Amino acid sequence: KDRPQERYQLYCGQQWRLLTPREMLNLLGFPQSFDMPQGMPNLQQYALIGNSLSCTVAAALLRPILAHYGKTVIKANDVYTSASG
Repeated sequence: KDRPQERYQLYCGQQWRLLTPREMLNLLGFPQSFDMPQGMPNLQQYALIGNSLSCTVAAALLRPILAHYGKTVIKANDVYTSASG
């Protein structure tokens, strides 16, 4: 049987260890202020994070698209948002 949590392991020293949901969010560029809902099981967090996009990559892709339509992207409180230019 497939064990999804085994997909999120890191070889550390002499053994494998599971990445924490926070470590996964950090790798995907989520701001430190972003939190998953309290009480959500880790396995469900892994599934949701695994289905997300990298914030850094999404912002880089959206910047030229928004610029084409006369919008600018500003950084406010570590979160990328769109604002009229």
